[in-house]
Parts: sequence; C-alpha cells; structure tokens
Amino acid sequence: MKNVKICEIRQGSRSNYPHLISNDEKYLFCCSHQLGDYNTGDMIFCIHKPRNKAFFTVFTGEEVYTLPNLSTNEWGFEYEGQTYFARKNDVLQKLRVMDQMIIPPGWDWRRPLGRNQIYPLWNAEISRPKDRLARVNDLQLIFRKGDAYELLEYCNKELLLRTEIPECSEIEEEISLYGTPSVYEPETDYQEEEVACVETIPATIKFNDKYRQVLMAIKTKPFVLLAGISGVGKTRLVKSLAYKACFEKELQHSDKPGNFELIKVKPDWYDSSELIGYATQRAGSLKYNVTAFMRFIVKAWCYSHVPFFLCLDEMNLAKVEQYFAEYLSILETRQFNDGRIISEAFISSDDIQLYSEEDALFWRKIGLKDNEPLCLQFLSSGITLPPNLVVVGTVNMDETTHAFSRKVLDRAMTIEMNEFNMKEGLEVSDDNGEYTTNYINAEFLNNKFHDVNTAYHKHLDVSRKVIKELENINAVLLNSHFRFAYRVRNEILIYCAHNEELLPPDTPQDNWLNICLDEMIMMKILSRIEGNEKKCMHIIKELLQKIKYKFPASSKKLTQMLHQLSNSGYTSFWN
Repeated sequence: MKNVKICEIRQGSRSNYPHLISNDEKYLFCCSHQLGDYNTGDMIFCIHKPRNKAFFTVFTGEEVYTLPNLSTNEWGFEYEGQTYFARKNDVLQKLRVMDQMIIPPGWDWRRPLGRNQIYPLWNAEISRPKDRLARVNDLQLIFRKGDAYELLEYCNKELLLRTEIPECSEIEEEISLYGTPSVYEPETDYQEEEVACVETIPATIKFNDKYRQVLMAIKTKPFVLLAGISGVGKTRLVKSLAYKACFEKELQHSDKPGNFELIKVKPDWYDSSELIGYATQRAGSLKYNVTAFMRFIVKAWCYSHVPFFLCLDEMNLAKVEQYFAEYLSILETRQFNDGRIISEAFISSDDIQLYSEEDALFWRKIGLKDNEPLCLQFLSSGITLPPNLVVVGTVNMDETTHAFSRKVLDRAMTIEMNEFNMKEGLEVSDDNGEYTTNYINAEFLNNKFHDVNTAYHKHLDVSRKVIKELENINAVLLNSHFRFAYRVRNEILIYCAHNEELLPPDTPQDNWLNICLDEMIMMKILSRIEGNEKKCMHIIKELLQKIKYKFPASSKKLTQMLHQLSNSGYTSFWN
C-alpha cells in the first residue's frame, strides 16, 4: 500500500488569501514544503478547517508553479481557465480529490497535529502505531463510508497488528529496569499465548441467564426483530452481545467492537442496492459500488470463528420485503453440507470474476487485499451468507413506519422489549459496554440441529408435547389468515430443544417448557395477528381461553390487543 498522510489546512497569513481548491472541487493545490516527502499515488487526508471540510485525496505528482500577475500585483496560476491566487514563488502539488465530507460539529483532533500541519498516518516502517490509531479513529468520525473508510479500516487493522509488537523504546526500558535483556517471542507464539488464556465458549449458560432468550432465538434462526418503544435499549442489547462475543484482540476497538455494525435504514430504500451494492460503468470499465453491509459480510468471513452482529436500526422505515428480499431468500437456502453451513450467494462467482478483472481496486474495496484463500473462495462460490453472521433489526411502530409482511415474520424471530426498570444502571454500573473474559463464540451460536428431525427425535417426549400445544393453537386459527405451517413448527421444536440442553438432567418439563412455548408463541404466532373486529375478535378471545393460565406473557399480550381492538376497531401485535 502507498503512504498515507494527514495534512491540516489552516487559515492563511492574509485574510483574503484563498485556500487552493479548484472551483469544481476536483483538485487541491498544496505547497510542496508542507507535504514533506511524497510519491505519486500517496493518499492524503486533508482537513480544511476554514471550509469545514475534509478531503480524501491522491498525490498526482504534477507540480504547479505560481507566476506574477503584473496588472494585479499578485502571484497565482491558471487551471482550466480560472485564475487562482497564491504566494510568491510557491511550488504547488496537485492532489486529486477522491471524496469529501463536512466536518461534524464539535469535531477536532484528540491531540493537535502541531506546527508542521502534516502527519504520516501509514507507511511500511511506521513507528508509534498506537498514536496513529488515535488519528485513524479521529478520521473515522468523518469518513464513514466509501474508499476513504476502507483505507482507514485497512490502516486500523495493520496498526492494531503492530501494537502487539513491543517497540524498541519499550524493550530498552525493560532492559534498564531489570538488568537483563528480555527475549521477544515471534508474533505467532505471542498470539497463541494470548488466545490460550481466553475462555471462548460460555456454553454453560443457565436457563435463567438474562440473555438466554435472545441467544436461543439466534441459535434457532440468526435473524431477530427487536420490537418495543423507543429508548428501551434495543440497539444497546445488540451491541452488548457483540462485546460478549468479541474475543479477537484485533477486533477490540475502543469505541465499539469490530464485530458490530450499525446501519440506519432510510425511508427511500426501494431495492437491495443500498445493502448489496451495484455495478456502474466508469471510464469504460465496470466498477462495483461496495456498501457497509457487504464489507461487514466479507469481514465476518475473515473472522468466521467470531459471531458478527449487524444491527439494522429502525428496520421498518422502508418496506423490508423490498430492500431485504435477497437476504430473506438466501437465509432460507442455508443447508448443512460436509461439516459446514452453505447458502446461495449475494454476489455470484461470475460477477466477482468480472468485477475483479475490470477494477484493480476491487479486492481492496471489499476488504480482501491480502487474503488469498477468501479471494479464491469468492471466485469459486461467490460471496455467500457467513455462518457466523447475526442480523438484528430494531422496530418502532408508528405512523411513519411500515407493517411487516408474513414473508418477513415467517423468517424472523420476534422479541418484544417493552418492559424496563427506571432504576436500572443508576445504582450499580453494568458491563454491557465492556469486553469480558468469557466470550460467546460462533460455534455456540450455530444451530446444532441442522434439520428438525434431529431435534424432534433427540428430545422426543418434549417434542410431542410441543406438537400437541401447537395443534390446539392452530385449531383456533384454522379458518383465518393467521394459520402457521411447517416453518413455524420446525423453529419452535428447535428452540425448545436448544433450551432443554441448558437444563440439568431430570428437570421437570412443565415449568421450563411452558416458558419456552410462551416465548415462541409471542415470537412466531401472535406477531402475525392483526386486523379489524371481524377478522380478529373471535380469534383473540378463543386464544385467550386456550392459553390464559398456561402462557402468561402471551395472555398479557392478547389482552392488550383485545383492549386496543375494542377501543379503535383495529389491533396488531405491533403496538
């Protein structure tokens, strides 16, 4: 990779001195002495404080010399018919603008760059990687997408690797303190030693664990909807799970775990291009426009042993079945084959081949510049669904949002989050935003029952009781649009089987099984019910009679829905 630098442009010595950005904003012109050592192709982040803008640029190697203008007694130069003022005898370097962003309000460096106004962010012989990481994090608050973001992610990864190696000053300090030189182990030995002392499988969680329901839902189907009032902590829950699953040190960033990504859904998303990306013709060649969603999927493949959590914030601001159709379809193609989970591809192998041939930067754009095994995998099979990816959508229902179709609800695990405690977190701080010493790993979250028959026969007695309860409920829904079929049955059987394996032997069935069935009735059955009095009244009343005392959470929800129906003539689970 070429050198990467930061250049800060401050106010000129004269109040009327224009800072040299071309009128079309395609180029910056920067003083040669300010850039220090440079080479064609070097990438430079220019923080232009007078204009409150940040530019991501590439050094072109083209020099521009200033000349005197006798009529105005000023020095300057011409570019594409426009005259630009500069200082006497300046030699300017032409930087091509690749991207630009408005600097967010209140943003500044955590530590000033100093008088030189130039700072090397990355080169092959970089020193003080921890200091560079702080600069990368500062820039990532401005550049949150595109090629600039990808470059910063690459720098972040490389610098994190180098923070694992003691610098010369640290080794010399250790020698002077203890009198004998310490032997520095090779990087591979060091990493193995670190990993060995981390416990990575909390598979001994108990049935009363506060994360049990959501973890067992993920094991059953790695697509979860969190519904509830705004501010109850839906996004926070997803981020907390990511912290608990982030046991790779290079993913443990200071601001958020590297296995967590938050994507805010926009109301104008009408197709999948905002998530899966799209191809365009540029300068006679085909270019793939990568998205944060696809970068995160590729990143998940790079760390397939770590659970990755993608949070789609306010998922129903747009119609889910339109912009998320590909994911919903691919999710259903998952199958267990030769010891691993496979699926259809988001981007086919043919398209990967085409994009990589047409665009020399393609592999770097998606985050795979130096990962040859994964490049070969994608060229062979396309970019498929990572087995360690968990997608969680947060849901707020109001007049600005869309209802969910049955296609979406059938493929999701729905958890309602409307209960909260006003005193929580005030007296004793929790650890939801911290890395811990016991981690959830991808194997723990994978569905061990790759087909419903395995779950059914391994837990036969429980499964028969589940089937009986489902038949009773479906009998009430018989002549309605709310009947459920095999997919819902299978997921409820698998969910109950996963939960049974958390319990000590000979635990009485009635208590824990009713809790699990209550949770799954809420997740998979009640979430489908909505409509007017004619459509819903008799169904809700009959269901209440069937489950009133056995399943308290579902009974409470049905009572709320019945109350809403009586007051407004319409009801829905999503209220």
